[in-house]
Order: sequence, then structure tokens, then C-alpha cells
Amino acid sequence: MDCTVNLALKLFLLLLSTASFGQENIILEAKKSILDRESNSANFEQIRIAREPLVVTADLAQVNNLDFNQTLWTLSGNINLENEFGSLVADSGQINFNNYEFSNAIFFGTPSRFDLLQSEQETFGEANRIELNLDDRNIRFFNDAIIQVNNTQFRGCDLIFDLNTNRVTAGYSECGENIQITIVVE
Repeated sequence: MDCTVNLALKLFLLLLSTASFGQENIILEAKKSILDRESNSANFEQIRIAREPLVVTADLAQVNNLDFNQTLWTLSGNINLENEFGSLVADSGQINFNNYEFSNAIFFGTPSRFDLLQSEQETFGEANRIELNLDDRNIRFFNDAIIQVNNTQFRGCDLIFDLNTNRVTAGYSECGENIQITIVVE
């Protein structure tokens, strides 16, 4: 039975790595995998998912559907994500793929951190929860949130970084905290 599952998974991964999805292939690598053919779900250890420019690694991953056309990945342990906007580290999270594209994600950590790639400014954000939404092109930071752009630091319970305008705004959270802005004097 295990040989059949491993063979089926290897065939699936071979097809996945050679099939063309738009401009770039999706490549999935894992040290260990368990495929449930009945539910079309899978569990992975030491996983790496790549579709340029996105690369995600984690200690553990579970997927509800192996079709990247519409799927939700649940990740835990040493999560690293890199894409054209920057890099993220987190303890746990969920990533959605729609139409073979990374569309949005939620990450948790104490804190999770996102370093943005900006040509003219050093920008990073930390929070206990970070939401990436590529459809709206924003990154939202919740609970003990900090966003720093060069020498200006924003603190609050709900901060939003707009990837289109490189602007920080405070969200409409019910936490009751005011936003705090600090200019770091060097």
C-alpha cells in the first residue's frame, strides 16, 4: 500500500514539475510525503514549493487538494516565503493558490516578520499575524504590529502597507489602540 501511494505521489510530482502553468512551472519538493488518494489531500515534511518568483519552505505542510488551480496549504514550523516584494518568516500559516497563482496568505508568529524589497527605502514589518493579499496588493499587520520605513516607525494593532503606493495606513481594528508614529533619531 505504501509503495502504491509513494509511486502515485512520485508520478504526480513528476507531472507537476513538467507541466506548464502559465509562464513558470510549479515545483514541489519534500523529504517525506503521505498522499490520501481518496480525499486527494497530502501531508509533507520539509517542503519547498516554487513558482518563480515565489518560493515557500516549511517544516510541515498539509494540502486539502493537490490541484493548484484552487487549493489551500496549511504550513507550520520555520516558514520562509520569498517573492518579488520581499521575504517573510513565520511559525505557521495558510497559503491560497487560485488559477495556479499565489493569491493570498495568512501567517502567525511571535512575531512574524516581512522584509520588503524597496529600491530607495529600507522597509520591514512585524506582527503576530500578517496577511498578504496580492489581489489588493497590500500587506496587513495585526496584533503588536510594527512597520518601519527608513527611520519612521509605525506601531498599532492593525497596520496596512500598500505595495502600489508604498504607503502605511492604520486599519479599522476594534482593539482600541491609537497608532503611534516614532521618528528614529540616529
